[in-house]
Amino acid sequence: MNYRELKELIAGYELYQQTKLKSQAAGVFKDALTRGMCNGEVQFASIENYSKDASEDENLPIVIGVGINYGQQNKPSPNFFYQHLRDKKGHATMEDKPGSKMREMMDLTFDEYAAYPKPWYDRKLAASQNLIVPQKNPKTGKYEYILIATNFCPFLTALAWQNKKYWEPYRAELLVQLDGKFTHLDDLEVLLREKALWVAHGLGSEVPILFRLWQKQIRVNRWLMTCNLNPRPTTKKCIENIASKEMPERPIIPSDVLDQSTDS
Repeated sequence: MNYRELKELIAGYELYQQTKLKSQAAGVFKDALTRGMCNGEVQFASIENYSKDASEDENLPIVIGVGINYGQQNKPSPNFFYQHLRDKKGHATMEDKPGSKMREMMDLTFDEYAAYPKPWYDRKLAASQNLIVPQKNPKTGKYEYILIATNFCPFLTALAWQNKKYWEPYRAELLVQLDGKFTHLDDLEVLLREKALWVAHGLGSEVPILFRLWQKQIRVNRWLMTCNLNPRPTTKKCIENIASKEMPERPIIPSDVLDQSTDS
């Protein structure tokens, strides 16, 4: 699928989700505390071509990065349910500028998985150790794929998602403000069924658990999980250490417990 075709699909998808959200507005954010966590902006998805000079008619692999929310904006929006991404004229859009930091860290994720597929698979971070991921162009040495960003929570928060002021029960309340079933992700999966590689990013947060529960239910078979693809200096080191990081101690399983009780 090429960028021109996909851009039209994602534009229609974003409009549908925004319209649906506004029709449900009366039942959302009745709790002042949960409402106060948000700055009022919303974004369900964005799309980014691999280069500002790239052709829009070239068929390319599709990668969907799914995180927890689009970002943080401490400045309140003009009104609630205000679409976050805007073009130079201030019009709502779903296009992001090519060359984002998220893409840079996604490229590094593909580098590391391609170099160490078995450790990624053993650590339950990949659907397979033979997963087909985007390849680098031999002439440019760069990955060429269309990147779509989406999230479990479409609402932008005023502070970082895991800020100590955002207690886990508060974050859970925010996640269930719509239907609690992430049907916006279901809709995106149906739109691009079997055409995309899903990459869940956010190790150390709710993302791996939410993603695996959703992925299993919706039957997404091509997936990876990685560190949060944010612009922080620690992201690069986190991704590079995934394959070499010591695995957590193996949990006790029932047979171990049985053996211990027998020995005593």
